[in-house]
Amino acid sequence: MTQPSPPHAIVCPECGATVVRRATNTVMRCWLCGHRVGLPAGESANFAVRPTAPQFGIASMMLTVTLVAVCLGVGVMAPGLGVALAVLVTPALIRTAIGVERHKEVSGRTMDVGQKIAAFAGSLGVVTMIGTAAGAAFFATCWAGFFGGTAIGQAAGARDYDPLAWGFFTGIGLGVIAGIFAAYFVIRWLWPHKE
Repeated sequence: MTQPSPPHAIVCPECGATVVRRATNTVMRCWLCGHRVGLPAGESANFAVRPTAPQFGIASMMLTVTLVAVCLGVGVMAPGLGVALAVLVTPALIRTAIGVERHKEVSGRTMDVGQKIAAFAGSLGVVTMIGTAAGAAFFATCWAGFFGGTAIGQAAGARDYDPLAWGFFTGIGLGVIAGIFAAYFVIRWLWPHKE
């Protein structure tokens, strides 16, 4: 249940916080996000006094805190799964924050909570596809490189465990290169650069 606003209150269009208007000042800044509120009639809200750093609204902050709490909770119960979840979620959260900021620059208004959740779900899907493609390329090339390196080591006359070392280093090296290339091409395909 929401409480009624005081009679001299303004709702910030940026974050939704209630700002109490002072009688002596018609232009104020929101106490939560710093957005200018209470503009006099006829004055445009799209003026720039100076560029400001990106700011979080209360909804974005709560979504981020919830996500961190879920990652920490999973990490306490299953540490390996918690680390994997954090590695998957962190780039998706960064991509979502960049998308929200770009949306704000282009449209002049912020996303609501549902749009932010949808943007995060889309970012999570993109990051999952990039990780899957890079992992598949790494493992396939790693095994092929391992067997190829072992064969080269045997052909070169290596003895005992030396052919396995040749295979190990060849497989890992080629696997990392293949994983990076796969990630790069999938990023270019799913996450195009917008000028």
